[in-house]
Amino acid sequence: MAFVIHIMVRNDNNVNKLDTVRLYTMVREKGNVASALSYISSWTLSDACAKTTNLTLQAANSDLLLCSTGRRDLRNNILNAMKCDVYNSQVCAVLQKILNGVAGYNTTNAAILQGKDLTAKPPGYDLTYKQIIYNSVQEAPNVLHNAFYAKQEKDWILLRTTIYNLIALSVLANIVVHISDSMPGWSWNWRLGMRVGLFLVSFFVSIVLAFASSGSITILFLGIFTPAIINLIYFELFLDDSEVRPWVHPYTFTVVFACLSLLALTENNVLNLMVVTLELLKAHAAAQLYMEVVWYWTGYMEKKRMGSDLVDVYKTKQIQFALFMGIVLVALFPFLQYIAPYDYTDNEPFLRIAPLLFTGISVVGTIFLQSLILDDYYGTDAYVEKSAYQHGPMRPNEDRKMASWAGEEVRNKSYSITGGKLAVSALLLIFIALVEFEFLAEYFRTMRAYYDIMPEKAFQYDPLNTRGVLTGAGLYMPSVYLSL
Repeated sequence: MAFVIHIMVRNDNNVNKLDTVRLYTMVREKGNVASALSYISSWTLSDACAKTTNLTLQAANSDLLLCSTGRRDLRNNILNAMKCDVYNSQVCAVLQKILNGVAGYNTTNAAILQGKDLTAKPPGYDLTYKQIIYNSVQEAPNVLHNAFYAKQEKDWILLRTTIYNLIALSVLANIVVHISDSMPGWSWNWRLGMRVGLFLVSFFVSIVLAFASSGSITILFLGIFTPAIINLIYFELFLDDSEVRPWVHPYTFTVVFACLSLLALTENNVLNLMVVTLELLKAHAAAQLYMEVVWYWTGYMEKKRMGSDLVDVYKTKQIQFALFMGIVLVALFPFLQYIAPYDYTDNEPFLRIAPLLFTGISVVGTIFLQSLILDDYYGTDAYVEKSAYQHGPMRPNEDRKMASWAGEEVRNKSYSITGGKLAVSALLLIFIALVEFEFLAEYFRTMRAYYDIMPEKAFQYDPLNTRGVLTGAGLYMPSVYLSL
């Protein structure tokens, strides 16, 4: 479903523009401080003008006219150099008040133009007003907020269809990996190559239609794929050939969690590149913590399966506390994203909370659900059934210990998809289906808006009319067009 909608959207010149999410960065506009200071340093008016406080123009007073014009030009040149004529900021608000000492209208009578005696010293200070103004222009950009504007980045975009495809195909690859692991007789090297190869194929297939958008490819490779492949290789190469494996693979968690974080932000109009980058880094930190939880569970189950005395090590306070903190932190990252003071529009409340739900399914599924006994056969029946399947029907007096050992061996193989794993898979598939249906619902909403036709004539409610509705010609579309 996701892949078909991807093809339909990307091949429609009218609709594919809605698929592109453009990110922006906040650019600081500091102003030209050196230029502003040069206007003060090159003050050329007389000392008499600098001492003048009443700058209101009077007839036949050319000196006052020249002084008033010069001081107003000085004020305007400083503000223009600091770009206060284009943007507003704390810096500009403060400088506008301070520069009233050069020239400013009276707050109670706008006809009165006044200023400070720039050669005088304020009470309690050793600096003159002119020196104070100079220092204020020099230091204000360093201690107050400057103006910022949003600059849309051409090279940093997202294709929403690609993100949905990554989620769907990563979960599909996770299932295919487990099914492929069920093939008996494969060596560890072959299984390693199979897992890495399938996950790589799932990624490249999911973005095959996104290569025309270089900005989108940049984010996908740097923000999602590179950390995910590092986690994949790290997990597979440094973990022994364990027979007990988690259902939600760390690679799958990394890709899906990062994609859900992107959707939670972009679908709710949080498009600041710095915010998106920060949340991607937090998503990969959460993926590392999830791998810690998986590593603990895998090691514990393997030691328990082999009957090793090292099981007791996993039950020590130190190890249990590390596990506890890992679980808390991996859940904390999506929770902090959910409550972060970003400018969410809440257009998609489900997608906003989706990273937290996915984390819960993955962690609880690994630690608890996979260990549930949900198979058709359990206990002694499981040993007999598995042994019979492996070695043929048992004789009534056959050694029960040998049957138990053979059944345990088959039951605990990594390729054995147990009832617990199926339960986790069911929860994961239901959740991913809900995420993909968000994609489908938006597609149909867009299609309805694109194809539906507004009626040219319609009844309209008229509260001033005794009949309650306006009957007659109603709304004519050509007249609406002309009015617009």
